[in-house]
Amino acid sequence: DIVHNPDINNSVLVVEGTTSLSVLKMNGGQVVIFPNPADHELTIGNIDLSQVKKMTILNMLGQTVSDFSEPVSTLDISGLNNVLQIELKGGKRFADSFIKR
Repeated sequence: DIVHNPDINNSVLVVEGTTSLSVLKMNGGQVVIFPNPADHELTIGNIDLSQVKKMTILNMLGQTVSDFSEPVSTLDISGLNNVLQIELKGGKRFADSFIKR
């Protein structure tokens, strides 16, 4: 893995076998998470939930802190500041980080 221009004094989490949500395309557009940073809820836009197998929130060490076996388009992120990982039914995984305000 190559990390280009990492921020100074910030952690970088690399989840092996995943692709950034910025390259996940569904419904003719890119999947997005917003708002970022968020206070209590994180919304996943432009996602086909019927194609999602599982959603997981990971901490900066890559450990699972929350699992969503039923895909949803709005997640309660109270007390979390981590990475959202989405696993599709075909086995592909996509991840993107978010900031809890």
